[in-house]
Formats: sequence, structure tokens, C-alpha cells
Amino acid sequence: MKLSTLKTNDDGKSAFPRYLRYAMLLEEWMRLQKPEPGSRFPGDKLLSKHFGTTPVTISRSINELVRKGLLERRIGSGTYVTGKSSPESKRIGLFCHEVIIPDSAYITPFLNTFYDFWAAVGYQVVSLKCNPNEYEKLMRDYELAGALILVPSQEILRDSRELAEAGLPLVSVGYADPESTGFSFGTDHMNAGKSVVKYLYNLGHRRIAIVSQTNFSGSMRSKGYQEAMWELGLPVNPAWNFDNNLFRFTEIMKSAAPPTALILTHNSLSIMVYDLAARSGIKIPKDLSVIAFDDSEFIRTLNPPLAACTQNISGFTKCASRTLLAKIRHKQPEAVEYVPEPIEIIRRDSLKQINIQGSET
Repeated sequence: MKLSTLKTNDDGKSAFPRYLRYAMLLEEWMRLQKPEPGSRFPGDKLLSKHFGTTPVTISRSINELVRKGLLERRIGSGTYVTGKSSPESKRIGLFCHEVIIPDSAYITPFLNTFYDFWAAVGYQVVSLKCNPNEYEKLMRDYELAGALILVPSQEILRDSRELAEAGLPLVSVGYADPESTGFSFGTDHMNAGKSVVKYLYNLGHRRIAIVSQTNFSGSMRSKGYQEAMWELGLPVNPAWNFDNNLFRFTEIMKSAAPPTALILTHNSLSIMVYDLAARSGIKIPKDLSVIAFDDSEFIRTLNPPLAACTQNISGFTKCASRTLLAKIRHKQPEAVEYVPEPIEIIRRDSLKQINIQGSET
């Protein structure tokens, strides 16, 4: 084996322990060099000099490859190649940072697509609730080939991306981060928020309010709402951003110039809004057009049926899974040029078109 071809590009910034970073480099070197079974592997002292580290660190790296069955220690003789290739684990991790509850709007379609994809290529899915500082240990303990991180927060997305850049086979689903191409897949929530405002604008609405949740997608959709309102020269009234708090809803709707349209950053807000509108004598869509993010069966049964902005959940879940599979197989992912698809708006009876003066057309 040519030691000159062994990479030493350890920048020291990875979250992995140093010995694991060297173990990864050694395993990749073996995969490329394809050493003969039974051939002698470079000694700990030689490797420590090559990497510029201590023999103790390299010894731990070698022991990691022994644990995987790639090398064997022979007392008094040295370290030898076993002839085994890197064992292909047939398990995929589904990492969640909170308990996931199935729902027809997002989680259930995602799970169905995710499980179907990995079953088709012969992998078992292992679901685990964990944080980024636990990923590496869990992947070793459960012998996972790779993992998908479901709907990470901004902080978890950043930490997970660093682990992926360090060599851990990871992808995420939830938010398509422009800075994480080839790692994060989902919807650009801010642009989605802007698209809904522009859609309502084209229906004639100029006074547009929003009810936003405090989670990541809700805050990004709310940010997109504000940017679109500014771009279109529409009034951004702080009192019209209800922030999941509707205690002034009736007062605002009874004002001289109330909002004519209301955006819900998640469809789970719909029951509260419909109930409050009914108790306040506000008729949908006569007095107020309403549209929500994420379609589901129950919002179609509301009176009137609620308009929805849908995401291509199946599409970006498959794209993320294909990319992860390519990483596992040490191939160039086909999905690195993934571009988030625009949302689709399903118009229903909760929307009406108005003219600029606010009357029906």
C-alpha cells in the first residue's frame, strides 16, 4: 500500500474525535487501494508520523478498523488486512429531535415515502430520538449505514451539516437550506410565504394578515410574508401578525379597515380561526378569505373547505433518500443539484376574489 496516497487532510474542526477522523481516512484509503488479504498494514508508529499525531491516537484508529473486521492484530507480528470489505450495514437511521406524531399533512406522507424507498433497496429503518452530539455513537451502536434527520431546527441543521461535511453519511428533510446543497431537502419556507402573499395580491387583496406559529417553518413563512408585503408596497401592520395569539382578532376584524385575507402558517390553526370567526360573526370568505399551509383531509371538510398550500413531500423525500444512498455507496450523489419546487396552491371556497376597493367581483 502506497503511504503517499493516504490523505492527511484533517482540519481539526470536525466534531468527531481525532482517532475517528483518522479511522475514516484509513478506511477510505483501504477502499481505494484494495490491499491483498493477509497483506501487512503500516504500523502505528509509521502512521502516527504520517499523520503528525501520537501512536496512541493511531492505535485507537486501528482498533476501530479491527472492530469493523477490516484489520486484525497479530501479537508480536503486526497488523494485517483481513480481506473483508467495509461491511455494508443494511440499516438506515431516522433521527428526530422530538417525538413525531403522524399527521396526514406532512409526517405520514413523509414516513410512507421514506419507508417504501428503503424497503425497496433492502434496508431496515431504525427511528431514534437524539441530538447531533449523539449521532456518531448511535450510528456505531446500531450499525447504521447512514441517517436522515427529520425537520431539524436551525441549530440542529447547522450542527448536522458539520457532521456530514466531516464524512458522516447524513441528509435532512424539512427545510431546503441554500447553504446546505446536497444535504438539506424540503421547501424554501420563506419563498413559500412570499408566494402566498403574491397569490392573494393577484386575487385583489391588499390588507393581508397572518397567524404564525413560533416553530422554524412558521417563522420563515412569516418572514416571507413580511418581505412580500414590503415588495408589493402593502401595509405591514404589526397588529395583523397574530403570532399564534388571536386575542385581538375580533377587535381588528371589526375595525374600519380590517384585513380581507388571512394566512395560517400551519393548518392546525384552522379550527381555532374558524371557531373564533363564527363566534365573532365573521363570515368566511365573505368577510375574510383564509388560506393555510399544508393540505390535509380534515381541512377539506371544514365549512367552507379551506384553501391550502401544498409541498411536494414525496418528491423531496425520494430525492433526499437517493442522495443518502449514493453517499453510502461512495458515489457522487445525483441529487446535489436539487432545487426546491415551488408550492402548489389548492383554491377552495375559503377564498374569494375582490377588487382593489374590497368588493366582490
